[in-house]
Amino acid sequence: MIKKDANGWIDIEKHTPYFDQSVLIYTTGRGVQIGYLDSETDTFIGPDYCGYITHWQPLAGKPIGIELSGEPGSNKMGNIQRK
Repeated sequence: MIKKDANGWIDIEKHTPYFDQSVLIYTTGRGVQIGYLDSETDTFIGPDYCGYITHWQPLAGKPIGIELSGEPGSNKMGNIQRK
C-alpha cells in the first residue's frame, strides 16, 4: 500500500508514480504542476520544472455520469450531457 500524507501527497523518495501516467507533482521552485515519469528516459516530463520534485499524487478520475460531446482534439468542451 502506498503511504500518503493527510492531503494525498506521496513522498517521491518513498514511491515513484507508474511510468507514462500523468500525475500532479510538487516542485520546490514552482509548486503544483502536472507531469509524468517517462519510461524511456526515467525522468519527469512536464511544463517547466524548477527546483526538485518532492511529492506527487494521482490525478482524479473522470466524473461519473457525465459525458462530453465535442470533437476530439478541439479546445471546445461541447455540450455536457448527464446520463
